[in-house]
Amino acid sequence: WQVKVRIGTEKESCVSLLNKYNALKGTKKALNIISACTFNNIPNSVYVEAFKEVNVRDAIKGLENFF
Repeated sequence: WQVKVRIGTEKESCVSLLNKYNALKGTKKALNIISACTFNNIPNSVYVEAFKEVNVRDAIKGLENFF
């Protein structure tokens, strides 16, 4: 899933999402995502790999820079 972020915060946003994933891993609120990445040639986007859109929405909830 492609998620829009603020311009210039692609890497920071990706790292914050992965930090949230690691913090919640092993708890009841664990995120159901597989991976997250960003590409230098595609601005304002973070790609989140998940089986369902709702899993991505839950993962980015509460994080700054995500739209």
